[in-house]
Amino acid sequence: QRYFFNHLYANEDSNVNILYIIGEQNGDVHVIQGVDTSYVYYAQELNADLYALEHRFYGTSHPTEDTSIDNLKYLSSRQAIEDIADFIHQKNEEKGGDQKWIVVGGSYAGALSAWSRLKHPHLISGSVASSAPILAQMDFYGYLQTVENDFKNFGGLCYDQISAGLNEALSLFQSEEGRKKLSLLFRLRSAQSF
Repeated sequence: QRYFFNHLYANEDSNVNILYIIGEQNGDVHVIQGVDTSYVYYAQELNADLYALEHRFYGTSHPTEDTSIDNLKYLSSRQAIEDIADFIHQKNEEKGGDQKWIVVGGSYAGALSAWSRLKHPHLISGSVASSAPILAQMDFYGYLQTVENDFKNFGGLCYDQISAGLNEALSLFQSEEGRKKLSLLFRLRSAQSF
């Protein structure tokens, strides 16, 4: 998984690390070098090493050979949280000593930051979650619009195939027979079984 680092602000006695989570976009080293952001300021104030971790399936961080439906099951917030924990664990082994980590992110990446801290408090000392949608909501169209734009930018037939699939699912949902077909296809249980 691709990451970027900036060791300009740390001193040899420092054990503080800031990990900026790059959200649904291509990573770039410029996000942690010379930019006027809160996490660069934190690194300067705390004499911390600064890292930025690219999210799986964005940029060049592809854990699978392609983005087939079978492989997209690995594109989830749960996987991303474990990627963050794995990254920190690897860096702790490399650096040794008692390392402290503050995970930072905004929007979806901010939610990942908060959830990572909750799931791995033994690895993560703090979290800064800016504008993080940490409470799930139905029909979160703002996130869907971002993902749609990412698929369009990815190119190829990706966006067209996803759009066609969603339109077909919506069409099937309009009839009882179509809903049964969707239930079988996605192995859904009836509402009474919950």
